[in-house]
Order: sequence, then structure tokens, then C-alpha cells
Amino acid sequence: PMPAITIARDVLATALAELARVVERRNSIPILSCVAIRPTGASAVCMVATDLDLEMSIAADAECEEGATGGVVPVHMLAALIKPLPK
Repeated sequence: PMPAITIARDVLATALAELARVVERRNSIPILSCVAIRPTGASAVCMVATDLDLEMSIAADAECEEGATGGVVPVHMLAALIKPLPK
């Protein structure tokens, strides 16, 4: 199995709401609708989004298993997926 990154739902929802302000829903360059999530240690991640004019970076507490590398996910899709999860 892949090493996991675990972030509290409320922490992730707050960060995604802020990052969504930078990201446009419809973009001619698909990667610009995404957020990059990278571990910055065993207990934190850095989330970054850009529209090429603005860039926003948010650090958040998380549990990162050894070997976790992070990834890139569409910010609005991830926000919609976590919205119905219990708090």
C-alpha cells in the first residue's frame, strides 16, 4: 500500500476554501485547477495553488507516513468530496 497522509477534515476544508479563491473553476490549463499537497515532515503538509498571476501556500498539521510523497488534486473536486464527511 501507498504511504498515507492524514489531515483532519476541518483543517483540510478550511485550507481548500482559501485555496479555491486562487483557482479558477474552468481553466484552459487543467493543472491550474489543482492543489499540490506535499508533506513537509512527519507532522505537516504544504498545500499550494496558483493561477499563474497569484500563488497561495498553506501549511497544515497532518500525519504523514514515511515515504509519503503527496500529489496534485483538483481543488473543487476534493472540496466537494470532503464536504459530506462527518466533522
